[in-house]
Amino acid sequence: MKRTLCSALACLMLLPTSALAVQATPNHQPIVRNGQEVSLAGYEIDGYTYFKLRDVATILNGTESQFSVDYDGTGISLTTGQPYTRVQGDLAPIPDGTVAETALISLPLTVNGQSVTLTACEVGGFNYLKLRDLGEALNFPVDYEEATHTILLGAHAMPAEAVLELVNKARAAQGVDALTLDPDLCKAAAIRAEELGTYFSHDRPDGTSCFTVFEEVGIKSYHAAGENIASRYADANAVMNGWMNSPGHRANILSEDYSRIGIARSGSAWVQLFLD
Repeated sequence: MKRTLCSALACLMLLPTSALAVQATPNHQPIVRNGQEVSLAGYEIDGYTYFKLRDVATILNGTESQFSVDYDGTGISLTTGQPYTRVQGDLAPIPDGTVAETALISLPLTVNGQSVTLTACEVGGFNYLKLRDLGEALNFPVDYEEATHTILLGAHAMPAEAVLELVNKARAAQGVDALTLDPDLCKAAAIRAEELGTYFSHDRPDGTSCFTVFEEVGIKSYHAAGENIASRYADANAVMNGWMNSPGHRANILSEDYSRIGIARSGSAWVQLFLD
């Protein structure tokens, strides 16, 4: 077995001012929050999934993306960085086959004292909004990973596809076959990215090799493995430039020994895991 390492570089309801009648059907799309899969039911409307405002606050509570939700009888106020207090009905399941008649509305909110209006719908007395709209308003990352059909929410949301595109562009320039983004490797990379926040090393916080993470995500055997890690790069282009300008990291990215890759980010930490 070949192992290659390189050193690190809401329960609320408002009356709409205008409405368009639509049908909402349940959508149970996988969501990974900070590397952990969570259960969050929503409604699909016109190709977009809308999630309950208070459910989003519930699953982000205790993370760096947490926010509070307050309703004073006239308006909704959201405050970033503040803990959320759960209420009855949070994270309640939506039965399959339930079709709701609703309307798209312009929902006024106050975010950190500033007025914001987002597109929403009301079902059963609760407001549902798009995750990306909430992420932009509250400044928490939201991404979608095509390879796993998974929403990435919070600290691990990152442009994995963008990194993969840059990796395979570099490999193509060297005449090397493209890598496939592997769902299990992405989960392993997410675990490693979280660990790097407290212990920046190719060894894990318990002192074992970084490759012990594979068993945690069900990867039992492989022929070759490698890991690239980095910190304090702003985006996919920046971190790839850093890796490609480092001989050891570049060697992993261009190696013919690998066929699969996992990519993750947590805070300022970036991870690539390679396998064959």
